[in-house]
Amino acid sequence: MIVGPTKSRAGVRTVALPAAITPAIREHLERHTASDPAATVFTGAKGGALRRGNFR
Repeated sequence: MIVGPTKSRAGVRTVALPAAITPAIREHLERHTASDPAATVFTGAKGGALRRGNFR
Protein backbone atom coordinates (compact mmCIF):
# COMPACT_ATOMS: atom_id res chain seq x y z
CA MET A 1 0.00 0.00 0.00
CA ILE A 2 1.31 3.41 -0.94
CA VAL A 3 0.03 6.44 0.96
CA GLY A 4 0.59 9.73 -0.78
CA PRO A 5 -0.76 12.08 -3.39
CA THR A 6 -2.80 10.71 -6.27
CA LYS A 7 -1.08 10.00 -9.60
CA SER A 8 -3.16 12.65 -11.35
CA ARG A 9 -5.81 15.25 -10.63
CA ALA A 10 -8.40 12.69 -11.77
CA GLY A 11 -7.78 10.80 -8.52
CA VAL A 12 -8.85 13.73 -6.34
CA ARG A 13 -12.51 13.60 -5.31
CA THR A 14 -14.91 15.77 -3.37
CA VAL A 15 -17.53 13.70 -1.60
CA ALA A 16 -20.77 15.34 -0.53
CA LEU A 17 -22.24 13.99 2.71
CA PRO A 18 -25.76 14.61 3.99
CA ALA A 19 -25.90 17.13 6.85
CA ALA A 20 -27.89 14.59 8.88
CA ILE A 21 -24.80 12.40 9.37
CA THR A 22 -22.47 15.24 10.40
CA PRO A 23 -22.90 14.57 14.17
CA ALA A 24 -22.02 10.89 13.71
CA ILE A 25 -18.95 11.74 11.64
CA ARG A 26 -17.77 14.32 14.20
CA GLU A 27 -18.17 11.77 17.00
CA HIS A 28 -16.27 9.13 15.01
CA LEU A 29 -13.42 11.56 14.32
CA GLU A 30 -13.18 12.56 17.99
CA ARG A 31 -13.15 8.95 19.21
CA HIS A 32 -11.20 7.09 16.57
CA THR A 33 -8.79 9.38 14.73
CA ALA A 34 -5.71 11.38 15.57
CA SER A 35 -5.95 15.18 15.66
CA ASP A 36 -3.52 15.40 12.73
CA PRO A 37 -5.38 16.71 9.62
CA ALA A 38 -3.64 13.99 7.57
CA ALA A 39 -4.83 11.19 9.88
CA THR A 40 -6.66 8.21 8.42
CA VAL A 41 -10.40 8.52 9.00
CA PHE A 42 -11.26 4.81 9.01
CA THR A 43 -8.78 2.30 10.37
CA GLY A 44 -8.59 -1.40 11.10
CA ALA A 45 -8.96 -2.96 14.55
CA LYS A 46 -5.31 -2.27 15.45
CA GLY A 47 -5.30 1.27 14.05
CA GLY A 48 -3.75 0.36 10.70
CA ALA A 49 -5.01 1.11 7.23
CA LEU A 50 -8.05 -0.72 5.93
CA ARG A 51 -7.26 -3.13 3.15
CA ARG A 52 -9.43 -4.37 0.31
CA GLY A 53 -9.36 -7.95 1.64
CA ASN A 54 -11.12 -6.84 4.84
CA PHE A 55 -14.32 -6.23 2.88
CA ARG A 56 -14.64 -9.65 1.28
